[in-house]
Amino acid sequence: MSKKGIYIEELSMCNWFNYGGDYSQNKISFKKGLNVISGNNNAGKTKIHSALKFILFGEILMEDEDGTPTEYDIKQIENVAIDIMNQKVFRSAKSSTKLKFGAKLIFIKKNTGARDDQKYLLQREVEFRKRDDNSIEKFESKEIVKLIVKGSEINTQNEFNEVSQILMPGKFRQYFFIEGEQQSMAASLQTKNLLNTINTIIPLKKIEDTVESAKKTIKVLNDEINTINKNSTKKDVEADKAREELNDLYENKEELDTKITDLKKQIESNKKKVSSLKDKFNKVRKSREVLQKYTELVNDVKNTEGQLEGLKNNFVDDTIGGLFYISKTTNNEKEQDGLNKLLEKLQTTRKQRQNELNASSEEEQDVLNKLIKNQPTVELLEEMIEEETCYFCSGPPNQIKLNDDQKKWINEVLIPFYKDETSEDDPILSNIEDTMNILKKFLNNSSIGKKFFYFNEQIVTDPKQKIEELIKILSKKKQDLQKFEDMHGKPGEVDNTFLASFSQTSRELEKNNKELGGLENMRKNIQVQIKKLEEKINEYQKQSGDIRLQELTKYQEFINDIKDLIEQKKSNIFNEFAEKLEIQSNKRLKMYMKSANWSDKTELKIIRDDEENEFEAKISGLYGEQKNQGQAATALIKVSIIFGLLNMLKDEGKKQSPPFIADAILSSLALPQIESFYNQLKEEENIDQVIIVTKDLIEDVEDEEDGIQYNKIGERLKETIDRDPNSQMLRLFPRENNTKVDIKI
Repeated sequence: MSKKGIYIEELSMCNWFNYGGDYSQNKISFKKGLNVISGNNNAGKTKIHSALKFILFGEILMEDEDGTPTEYDIKQIENVAIDIMNQKVFRSAKSSTKLKFGAKLIFIKKNTGARDDQKYLLQREVEFRKRDDNSIEKFESKEIVKLIVKGSEINTQNEFNEVSQILMPGKFRQYFFIEGEQQSMAASLQTKNLLNTINTIIPLKKIEDTVESAKKTIKVLNDEINTINKNSTKKDVEADKAREELNDLYENKEELDTKITDLKKQIESNKKKVSSLKDKFNKVRKSREVLQKYTELVNDVKNTEGQLEGLKNNFVDDTIGGLFYISKTTNNEKEQDGLNKLLEKLQTTRKQRQNELNASSEEEQDVLNKLIKNQPTVELLEEMIEEETCYFCSGPPNQIKLNDDQKKWINEVLIPFYKDETSEDDPILSNIEDTMNILKKFLNNSSIGKKFFYFNEQIVTDPKQKIEELIKILSKKKQDLQKFEDMHGKPGEVDNTFLASFSQTSRELEKNNKELGGLENMRKNIQVQIKKLEEKINEYQKQSGDIRLQELTKYQEFINDIKDLIEQKKSNIFNEFAEKLEIQSNKRLKMYMKSANWSDKTELKIIRDDEENEFEAKISGLYGEQKNQGQAATALIKVSIIFGLLNMLKDEGKKQSPPFIADAILSSLALPQIESFYNQLKEEENIDQVIIVTKDLIEDVEDEEDGIQYNKIGERLKETIDRDPNSQMLRLFPRENNTKVDIKI
């Protein structure tokens, strides 16, 4: 790995997602060689990558509500500013507080000869104020560029974009800044990106400009010919009709071209949405398992609470209904005293039940409880209304005076209550009163009461023990539920609405493809008709004897021939480029194959789509002839193409050396291929500095002391990197609630 080009020395972040705090609290120093940053999911790896992207290109990739990745540039970033801002800092800030987030980096461009190295600072920052309703206002973004000389920051005349292009030239972005799983790394071989890719290696732009110029000339000639035809007095009826039909066909073809273009965009959008929804399904499946366990615990608590409530109600019924039973004859006065005490308890129980039925608030219930203890008479309550004073309340005089609502309540509730005029048809109250009446009857008839009935306290003791046991069980189940909530949080309902969206989008995609096939067939038929009419009209023109028209027609044919020759040359360049890319990509692929038990016949094929001017990469020999299936094959294609393109740059004498920055570039590969990739990367001559964020080098289970633990590949790589003073491995440790991230070597 070269150490002579451009490298990033330092990255700092301020309130950037889970990197809460000022720039000085979230600083990463990079080495000149290989820098590998590891961490678990949601540890902040991708946020480091997105911070570099934000500085270099003024862009950030965010997921929409349905999980679809959406790119926001610096002009649109206000729409997602609250999501980017560290949530702890945002929530704790008061209204009208001025908040900010951003990122800055320092990079060094090494110069050859006597010139000193140049050190620059690039910074993008966003400021706004928080409103009362947690929205934002006074949004402002700014760019800062400075030159660092002998440790001091000084202003420079250079524009921000001019300096960022020194670090990462735009035409090389697709090679050196890799989005990983978020975006396809093979996008450089599709649509307009393919022309940009080829132009960075082979000078295709002049040929492309010539083709476009020829097309414009042909259009001018067509317009001139049409003008002559319109003004011609020699046109016969058949020629006029043919030209009208031809004009209609031109219009129909133009409409079809627009529809086909729009439909292809819709198909591409639906493909991305279907892919995103598939990924979301895997996440929802895990959430559904957590929710199911949580629901079971909640229902278990509710069922136990229901059992406890039922046991309490049965206890009252059993106590009232079965309080006495014939046991033995007795004349003991002690038993009669027990019956008298029981009658008193029933009287208190009846008052408490009436209290529950009549009291409408905690305050009124408290008054009833005090009155039950004092046992006031109806006359005394009526006197309280007349005097407007509470005789049983404590406190200053102004607190014991009765207002109109309190007097009304005493008159309409308490007095009927103590007159036993309540009209509630309550079964528990009825049972209590029936039992009291029976008990009074036995006590009044001393011979019966003393002779036949005996109070059995076991009727109360047994249910009480069962209730206490059930209360203990309920407490244990509530503790289990609380532990689950502490560990997983209180899960909400699993959102399954996206399944309907997935089904609808899939149907739309199928419908779009069928419609596209029909439109393309219609376009082919129109092209055939156009060709026939043009030939027919040419015959009319030749017969017309119009010299100017004949000259223009010959010139048009000549330009068409030139255009065809240039397009053939362009096609040859595309084919040569595809062949070279296939050779270079296969060299890289074979290196990765050495560490795996895959077939020696495995090859990477670059297939040309002449109609759309796109390339498609497939692997043959891995799953059969040209079967591009499986994430491993896809990842190998991406990595092989990127480094194949870098080799082509070197071969054409256009080697550049900005930092190679990648996110989750190898997630789908097996460990042997991952190890092979890093071993080759250390020896890479086309790249000066590498910054990779990844989870591929750590175990899924966290270490109790260190937080994360390297796997075998990570341990071997760390041993090698530790011996290289120009390389390092960093680990990320997110704090509780993702409010901040600690960065350790």
